[in-house]
Amino acid sequence: MSKKFIYAVIATILFVGGVIGYNYYQKIFGKAITKDSVLFVSSNDSLTDVKDKLSEFSKNPNTFLLVAAKKNFSKPKSGRYVLTEGMSNNDIINMLRIGNQTPLKVSFNNQDTLEKFAGRIQNN
Repeated sequence: MSKKFIYAVIATILFVGGVIGYNYYQKIFGKAITKDSVLFVSSNDSLTDVKDKLSEFSKNPNTFLLVAAKKNFSKPKSGRYVLTEGMSNNDIINMLRIGNQTPLKVSFNNQDTLEKFAGRIQNN
């Protein structure tokens, strides 16, 4: 065998390996969320339920399950999660795993004090 043939085979293997590695990297760390949105996860949701909810604003929701399996993630914590455009599947799974929820601010403008508010709730 000539050296040119060996170099061509090595270059082909490196190129194919690079393409496969790049595609795998994009599934994990590439942009998955296409628009800013809010994800509500209830306490009895499974990963497939979360995938179905993500399908509204995700490029490819099936890669979510692939990344979850690679990270040994099985049960998301319930809550309200704000997803920003450009988040990766890795970011989403990390957020769901640690329960990094975004609080919802509630205000009652018709009560002066907390005691009046509690009294009003008690009467109803």
